[in-house]
Amino acid sequence: MGKKHTIQAVIVRVGQEPKATRVARTSGALSKLVGGDPVVVPLAPGVNLVCCEDGLPRGMEMNAQTIHGPIVGDFVLVGGGENGLASLPRKRVDLLCEEFALEGGKRLDPMKRYEMRIRSYEHGGMSVIEQYLEVV
Repeated sequence: MGKKHTIQAVIVRVGQEPKATRVARTSGALSKLVGGDPVVVPLAPGVNLVCCEDGLPRGMEMNAQTIHGPIVGDFVLVGGGENGLASLPRKRVDLLCEEFALEGGKRLDPMKRYEMRIRSYEHGGMSVIEQYLEVV
């Protein structure tokens, strides 16, 4: 499948580091990646999270915590636009890989990451969110 039929994305598998990849933007391809019927959840401006719609009742393993609640099973981060799913720009891919990276074998919940960003900001650092907003 060529580049025109795929989009740049980040796949986040349970217990593994996030990985930049290209995925087909078909329901069947996304279903295979997330282990069931895919559902698209807006995560941030221009970023959608695709996960298994019924992952929780099916007993899929906890993967990450977002402001929308727990995400179970493998999920994919893709761009979003007026025409549906779209490629993520390379800078966003890098930032999202950092945001969902494992810390000590687990993904940090959003509040822990927020506390780390505040500490970084207090010491003159630029937070991941500020970096992300710069590329929007």
